[in-house]
Amino acid sequence: MARLTSRNNEKSPNKFEHNHIPDIAQTESQKIANEIKHKAKTTIDTPSMIISEISANLDESIEMKIPNSSLIKRIIHRTRSSHNHPPPCPTSLAELILPYEYTITEKGENFIIHDDEDKRATFNILH
Repeated sequence: MARLTSRNNEKSPNKFEHNHIPDIAQTESQKIANEIKHKAKTTIDTPSMIISEISANLDESIEMKIPNSSLIKRIIHRTRSSHNHPPPCPTSLAELILPYEYTITEKGENFIIHDDEDKRATFNILH
């Protein structure tokens, strides 16, 4: 850390040396937390699946720095709820509007064969 002081409008740095070594495990645990949040936003895996996938090859020192599984599950739920807002439930067929991301599968295949935009026909859904 460095501090800058001023004397008579002259700036002179007072440098203090770090008196600790970098905490690699803390840095790695922050990377793990970011990866958990990314997976929560981009996958539909259950929180348990995300946790087991992430923690499968963790070093013990890093594992000690990450929160327990109940806190990780809460982080996953919060991340998903703030990023995945499903469309509101329609009260009539006229209000039924499907955004593009709801018309394809995770593999990029069409989920809906035909969407009659005037809403007089029903949706044909692939199984």
